[in-house]
Amino acid sequence: EQIERFKENTKLSIVGVGYTVYLGSKYEAIMLQESAQIVYQAHQLGMLAILWMYPRGRSVTDERDAGLIAGAAGVANSLGADFVKVNVPNGVDIQDQAKKLIPVVLAAGNTGVICSGGAKINEANFLQSLTVQVSIAGVAGAAIGRNIFQKNLPESIEFCKKIVMVLKGE
Repeated sequence: EQIERFKENTKLSIVGVGYTVYLGSKYEAIMLQESAQIVYQAHQLGMLAILWMYPRGRSVTDERDAGLIAGAAGVANSLGADFVKVNVPNGVDIQDQAKKLIPVVLAAGNTGVICSGGAKINEANFLQSLTVQVSIAGVAGAAIGRNIFQKNLPESIEFCKKIVMVLKGE
C-alpha cells in the first residue's frame, strides 16, 4: 500500500518490489513471513516481486554452496516470486560456475534467476561470464550495480546495450 501511494504521489512508473531474505539467519522465520506477504501484496497490485535470497548465518558454512543456493531459489519459487537474485556458486572457472547454476535454475522453476554481479570487473570478463551463465544455465539476468554505476553515462549506456544483447541471445 505504501508503494502504491508512493507511485501515485510521485507519478513514478514502479513495476515491482524487492525484499532480502537471509536463509539460515536467526531472523529467517520473520523474513520468510514478511516476504510471503510482500509477494502476495505486490501481485495483488499487479507488480513484480523479486526476492534476494542468500544463505547466511551461523549455521551456513559456505554462502556460495551450489546446493544451498539452489535451495534458496526453490524457496523463492515456493513464495511466488517472479525473480530471485542469488550469488553465483563457487567454481574453478566461469564454465564450472555456470554448470553449478543449472540446478539453481531448475529449483527456481518458473521464477527467473538473476545472478549477483559481484565485484567490479572489466567489461569483457563480465560479458563473457554473463554469456556463459545465460547459455549454459539459462539465467534470466544479472544485477550489475557497480559495474555500471562506476562508469560515465555514455560508457554505462553502451555497456547496458551489450548486456541486453547477451540476454536476448544476439
